Amino acid sequence: MSTTAIGSAPRVRRDGDGRPVFGLTVALSRRPRPDETSVRHLVEHGQCGFELSVADAATSFRTVDAVLADGDTELAKASGAGGDPVLALSMILDVPRTLAVLDALDGKPGSLAITVRGTYGTAGAKRSVRLRGKWLDVHRRLANMADADGKLRHAQVYAVLTYLLGDGTVLVSIDGTDFPGGVPEEAKDAVAAAWLRAMSFLVKRETPDLPATDPANRYSLKAAPSAGFPMDVTVTTTVPGSAETAWRTPLSDVLGGLLTGTGDDRYVRYVVLGEDEPAPGARATRRPPGPPPPPPAPQLPLAWDGLYPRDAARANVRWYQPQFRLLPTAADSPRDGAGFLFTFAQRAGGGLTGKVTFRLSQSTAEEAAAASGAPLANMRSLLTGSPSMTLYVPFKDAATGQTRTQPFGARISLTGTVWTAEVDLLDDWVRLAYGALSAPGFQSRPAEFVVSYSYESTYKGDAAFRAAEPGSRAVEAVDGHGPSIALQDGGDPPPIQADPRQQWHVTTEEVGQHSTTLFPCSTYKGRYRQQFADGERIIGCQDALRLGEVNLQQYAEITDLATDFGTHCKVFRSLQQPSQFLVVPARYRITRFPADDPNGRAFRPDVVVYAVLGTKPEDSRYHLTAALQPDLAPDVRRDLEYRLISYAVPGVPPRLVFPTDTTVNAGASYRWADTGHAERPEVQPQAWDNLRVELASGVENTLLVLEMIGKNGYSGTVTFTLPDGMTVASQLLLDSYVAGPPATGPVPSTVTGTTVTLTNRIERAVTVPELLTFTVAGARGTVASGQTIAPGAALQVTVPAGVAQAWPRCVPAGGPLKVEELRVFVRDVQTDLVVVDLTDHAARGIKRLHVGARVHAADPVEVGGDFPDTREVRLRLTLPVTDYLRANSVELRFTREMADGSTVTGPWLPWDTARAGNVVSAGWDLISKT
Repeated sequence: MSTTAIGSAPRVRRDGDGRPVFGLTVALSRRPRPDETSVRHLVEHGQCGFELSVADAATSFRTVDAVLADGDTELAKASGAGGDPVLALSMILDVPRTLAVLDALDGKPGSLAITVRGTYGTAGAKRSVRLRGKWLDVHRRLANMADADGKLRHAQVYAVLTYLLGDGTVLVSIDGTDFPGGVPEEAKDAVAAAWLRAMSFLVKRETPDLPATDPANRYSLKAAPSAGFPMDVTVTTTVPGSAETAWRTPLSDVLGGLLTGTGDDRYVRYVVLGEDEPAPGARATRRPPGPPPPPPAPQLPLAWDGLYPRDAARANVRWYQPQFRLLPTAADSPRDGAGFLFTFAQRAGGGLTGKVTFRLSQSTAEEAAAASGAPLANMRSLLTGSPSMTLYVPFKDAATGQTRTQPFGARISLTGTVWTAEVDLLDDWVRLAYGALSAPGFQSRPAEFVVSYSYESTYKGDAAFRAAEPGSRAVEAVDGHGPSIALQDGGDPPPIQADPRQQWHVTTEEVGQHSTTLFPCSTYKGRYRQQFADGERIIGCQDALRLGEVNLQQYAEITDLATDFGTHCKVFRSLQQPSQFLVVPARYRITRFPADDPNGRAFRPDVVVYAVLGTKPEDSRYHLTAALQPDLAPDVRRDLEYRLISYAVPGVPPRLVFPTDTTVNAGASYRWADTGHAERPEVQPQAWDNLRVELASGVENTLLVLEMIGKNGYSGTVTFTLPDGMTVASQLLLDSYVAGPPATGPVPSTVTGTTVTLTNRIERAVTVPELLTFTVAGARGTVASGQTIAPGAALQVTVPAGVAQAWPRCVPAGGPLKVEELRVFVRDVQTDLVVVDLTDHAARGIKRLHVGARVHAADPVEVGGDFPDTREVRLRLTLPVTDYLRANSVELRFTREMADGSTVTGPWLPWDTARAGNVVSAGWDLISKT
């Protein structure tokens, strides 16, 4: 993309009457004295807002950004698109910058400047893209990403290309030149377009009404092609060209002389802090206030934004997906220095234990910066913790004769920049893994090693509202005298219309990197070893170890644990991997965000309530989404791990997995109890260790749904079906009793010497009957407490010397809470309340009329304004969805300053926006109420 310097300098936009769309409010510490000729020394802060125009006769912008900055410090930013975009800048100013804006209005140069960057279309360029590989390899990758019904998202179809190019499965040539090391930035759009066209051979688009590049597209996987069918596709596309224009203009050049001859006081308003003076009801432009500033974007990558997604909040930050590569492996590689090693040993009684070890390097930010063209300092990894690594072993099911794959999770560790993944195996599965890894063609499909992880991304979704314009007006006439206004019948406006503003939503993306894993024993003889009492021996190829068929059984229940843990869970021992145990929770409940949540949500329930409103009330839907996790308190889980040591293989610590873990490979079905309401929760695809539940309802049932959750709640059952046919079930609870966070519980603990500090981080009081303790050597004990900790309070408990860990047993107090009392994330509704003055001021002796509004009696925040000449005040209210749904949630109050100098303040009057709408006709009967 080229950069040129075209376009006109930014200027303040004017309304239909030719008046500038500009306003500045300056807060003063006190009123100036009569002898003071300047108020500059009284300025405390300021608030400024104005709209820019950057239209150019020769340019229609695709995108345009305007940034007001003081040197390198960004003060405000606005974005737009089209031939003449509206760029609305709004900012809070400190003292020096308030004075700088005042100086700029006088044309005095200063440090404030506006930088505008715009992109616009240029003539398109043709690119020839050739893709080579095997259709079957691509189909397998798509199948691994598809859900149980063979469905794929648009982002997944595109993401497959990243992995295939990364490991050389697919080769790309652009205009006759091969690019084995990655696609150049300027050619990525052409390669993406060619890839999506080529994929029509393997997938069917289920959303034909959407544009082909729309991220909302969904696809279904077609039948697998023949193994010998090569992929060699050449696609010629015309990629739209683009160019960038950028210029910087001092603020004094933009604002200088703007208010000359207009009456400065109509645009610049001075207020005194601490004095009860009403804010101005309207600007002199008579332009209705625009939508409020957009909600702040989270510092997360944008969802579905290509190979190197941008950050939603930081324009210069780019994110990248780390790639994992096996370390080089040769027949004579050192035992612990290569990418692959298979070892096994005989167990007493004739069984086998085995271990497959993989060592991988992770791609660096430097590599991502080089591939994306972004500066190294701006790159961020999407992997912020540890990945999950899984070995998929193929086998023939003796019961059905079909070839299937069984996942085995790995224990992972990081040393320097090298990841080590160890997969433990038992008995027949040692033989099956040996055959699949060492012998080409051993099964109809090869073994695969998958590195996967998830990350949070964000996108914008409709969840905001604004008022419609009133369709008609009237004004009161007293005794047959008074002003009149011609009626313009526009029909009754709906109380709320959808607002083009959108709110940020957070979603979870999953990434999986698949590698076919085959190390023929004839070539890699030294990578296969057997362990004996006196050391290891290289075994190379051993036919006796190969076993292709097995009767599949994954787990056996440990019934001895039912007495102590039966109310919490059932526990099953793995018959495939040593020291692995399947824990089936008795219940899944709403969970809390972890203590180290980076977005300020720690210990709050993982629940969001928001709305998507249509232009008609019946088209509106209210949503509640929640994450459900196993209702297994940290002290119970730690106690269970302690008990399972006796069931584990010596030297291998117990590893707990839940039915939602990808290595369990279980299917799930859901059933909800009948509540008498039509709305039923829906469970979205499983995400690692939790279930994501969504409950949607229409306007008429939303309050009933919220009250239902705050009382009895919703209950259901999830039934998990394992690959061997075994089924296990758990209860699903969607109510106001919240579990978690899983790692710490509601009361995290800190051990210092013989003192344990407990801090209650939730909204309820919590009683701690006792603490479960462990020493450094692993000795278990308990310490009585019996004390209750208030919300936000801390408690110290004395424990014996040598205690290294303390896990409080927690009993939250009280009964069910309302949804609002749980500190869930309730999205705000923003709406305009339009108050039209229908009163004859002269006849009623009114000198000035003021109207105030608030959400409800418990809300101390009041907005208000005086009625200007237009006889209309527009008040912007912000209230939670739950308050917006409740009748009489808005209150109005009128204050009259009379001609005789007296002031009459009326009572707060309820106004039901859902029933009466958002346009208030303020006649004398309403204004005069006392």
